[in-house]
Amino acid sequence: MTHERITVTSSLFKAYFICFCAALFYIYQFVLRVAPSVMVDEIMLTFHLDAASFAFLSASAMYTYSLMQIPAGIFADKYGVRACVLLSLFFCSIGALCFSLIDNYWLALLSRMLIGAGSACAFLCMTKIAINWFGIRWQARIFGIAMTAGTIGALNGSIPIAYLLETTTWSGVFMILSVIGMMIWGLNYFFLKEKQEISMTLTERKSSISFQSIKLILQKPACWLNAIAALGIYACVSVVADLWGVSFCMQAFELSRPKAAELTSLIYVGLCVGSLVIPFICDYGLGRKKFILAGLFIIICCLAQFAFGENLSIFSISILLIMIGFFAGTEMLCFTNACEAVLPSIAGTTTGFVNCIVMLGGSLLQNFFGLVMNYSWQGKVDTYNEPIYGMHEYRSGFLLIISCLIISLIVATLIPSSHQAQKLSGEFK
Repeated sequence: MTHERITVTSSLFKAYFICFCAALFYIYQFVLRVAPSVMVDEIMLTFHLDAASFAFLSASAMYTYSLMQIPAGIFADKYGVRACVLLSLFFCSIGALCFSLIDNYWLALLSRMLIGAGSACAFLCMTKIAINWFGIRWQARIFGIAMTAGTIGALNGSIPIAYLLETTTWSGVFMILSVIGMMIWGLNYFFLKEKQEISMTLTERKSSISFQSIKLILQKPACWLNAIAALGIYACVSVVADLWGVSFCMQAFELSRPKAAELTSLIYVGLCVGSLVIPFICDYGLGRKKFILAGLFIIICCLAQFAFGENLSIFSISILLIMIGFFAGTEMLCFTNACEAVLPSIAGTTTGFVNCIVMLGGSLLQNFFGLVMNYSWQGKVDTYNEPIYGMHEYRSGFLLIISCLIISLIVATLIPSSHQAQKLSGEFK
């Protein structure tokens, strides 16, 4: 009996440690993704950029990230998580190193695109390895835990980097991140494994995934509806927390960069809690669709108050940002709904499809936010003849994001309930 207990404990520890290794990759790529949000002025000055050009440089990683989602899902389903993670980590580290060493805009763009391509499999590989070790019935919670891991990366990509920039340059920060990436690569090389009892052979993997599977996913309305709803939910995180929030807080509330980064990071604090709590509540019978609709509505109200409210105290702003983050946790319910609508054997590809829509839309909105700011720019420049963007320009950008959230809310009303999705998934069987 004692021997069996030790064996079970050892196996459980192994499962947690393997998932931890995969989570480190997800956290790392999140750091790379949000780091430019606290380096806006430095990067714009280095490459002589306006808001639209900077937004495109930052979002370029997200474009390749998004476009590689389905290929990454197919690769992970065919060849396994380990091979996918090791190759992707290598791309991320090399991309970060190249970005730190160059001063040409187009080469910097290619470096960010390489980072995006390397990051593409992080979310789906982490969730796939967790489901592999802990079972499909914990899927909603695993998606939530994965997002929580991502928020840890986001926090480490904003507050510590903001303070690190006080002692080194932005290129020095990315060089340090490149070294950290290779260390995480080594950890995954030695310890990341799939569960042998249920892992498929290479031949089985290849036969289970085909373009027919992708066609079936594309033909599923539930996949599209949940993807669009998730895009709306993620829009506030992508635009505010990942890119424009720090500079907006510095402008609107006259804060220093570290303080603005701390304030904006409250979105991730709320997201960390919401990603865990909301799936847990839904596992005990409360409808996912109702949570998704409520989440979108509350996010719209809070974001409008954050962007257009007058004489807000720091405490009020903090509550608004925490609430935005908390209800952004409903995004994980959209992933669960989409995966329930298809066969488990193509769950990785389905996750990649939804993430593709979410991240591609998020990166486009980052870029469109900058374009709207440029369009509404009132002609102010600094001593370096670089554009100065005020409240008018930022609020014009926020109008675009709120409009997209309203569209996602309308689309979310069409999402089938959980039992309807499960019934429809029977068409595949």
